[in-house]
Amino acid sequence: MLQHFTALKSVVLGMMFFCCSAHSVELQEFAPNDEWTFLQLRAEPGKPDASNEIRFSMLFKKKSSDMILGWAKAITDSGQVVWQPIESLPETNCLRDFVGRTNLDLANSCKEGLRVASNWKSEIKAGDVLEQIDFVTVGEEIVDVKAGTFQTIKIQGKGKRTSLGKRVEDFSVTYWFAPKAKAMARSIRDYRTLDGAPIIKITDELMSVKIK
Repeated sequence: MLQHFTALKSVVLGMMFFCCSAHSVELQEFAPNDEWTFLQLRAEPGKPDASNEIRFSMLFKKKSSDMILGWAKAITDSGQVVWQPIESLPETNCLRDFVGRTNLDLANSCKEGLRVASNWKSEIKAGDVLEQIDFVTVGEEIVDVKAGTFQTIKIQGKGKRTSLGKRVEDFSVTYWFAPKAKAMARSIRDYRTLDGAPIIKITDELMSVKIK
């Protein structure tokens, strides 16, 4: 009897997850002075692991309603942060990988939200380099980072990088997006050669967040 109850419980929970995993999660709009600090860890074969803190802030809102995103370029001896504007974000953008500088090609995310159990394609171009990624949201997950404990939407991507039209490496990326933090609580990028040898693994974790 207990075995039958356990099996039935597993089926019910699975049905509940399937039912609830197709909903659209509402996303918050960015606001001036929203601020995030990430700890980045870089692991490359044959090199010592390296770490770096990266701080971002919404500096202000333009008349066009776009947001200006900046990053902390330097900190003076007195502790003053010097901000360097890096890009303009449209008001329709509520999903962002700040470190990777991409919205995952979900440009209208403020209105549409983030739908669990969906998939889409993304392209990121920088000069002659093109990254093409197939994304899928795989469900919700609780993540513990230095900034706190967050309910997140887990997004997985498989991609390839080409240079001048020639495929040079493959990679995978995993995001844990925390709607309450308006940011990725954690992200992992794993780059490999075409024969599968590791090139570099980059992990970013949210250290602190100050949002409205």
